[in-house]
Amino acid sequence: MATWQRTLDRAGITDPRLRDDYTRARRAVAAFERGPYVAVRLLLPDSVVPHVIAATPSGPLPSADGSAPCCCP
Repeated sequence: MATWQRTLDRAGITDPRLRDDYTRARRAVAAFERGPYVAVRLLLPDSVVPHVIAATPSGPLPSADGSAPCCCP
């Protein structure tokens, strides 16, 4: 598994602000969904890892009416 910085390089993410955003998303997903995070890092090519992680929910989903978070589907 490549380092996170190398993964960002391989995904073509060079803008420092975007790299910071992707890194914050990575930390949030790794903290909330450790198993899926590790699977993505191990199984997918580096060129797509940051994008998949950024598209992963990293906390409780809002309810259908938007009133309160819902932890269960």
